[in-house]
Amino acid sequence: MIDRLARVAEVWQRAAETGEDRISAVHAAYPDRSRRTIQRWISKARTAGLVPPAKPGSNWLRTPSAEAVANALDVPYERLVVALREHADGYLRIGATEERHAREALADGGDR
Repeated sequence: MIDRLARVAEVWQRAAETGEDRISAVHAAYPDRSRRTIQRWISKARTAGLVPPAKPGSNWLRTPSAEAVANALDVPYERLVVALREHADGYLRIGATEERHAREALADGGDR
C-alpha cells in the first residue's frame, strides 16, 4: 500500500504542476478503480504527508451521474443537487454532505 500511495502522490504532484485536475490524473493512472477509491487513496497520501493538505471543501467529489444530468439540462450542478435532495424522495442517491456543499456554493454565488 505504501508503494501505491507514493505512486498516487507522484501522479498527483505532476498533475498539480501542469494544472491538470489531480483526481482525474490519478484516475487515469488507475482506470480500473472508482473515483471514490482514488479520492480515498489521495486522502491516505495526505495523512502520510505525501500530498499537501487540501483547502477546506476542496476534496468534495461530485456525483458523476448528477453532473451529467445537470450538464444535459443546462442547469447549475448545485441547484440540481439541492432539488434532488428536496424532491426525489429517496429515489436518487445524493448525500447530505453533497447537498451541504451545493447549498454553500450557491450561497457563495457559485451559480455556474
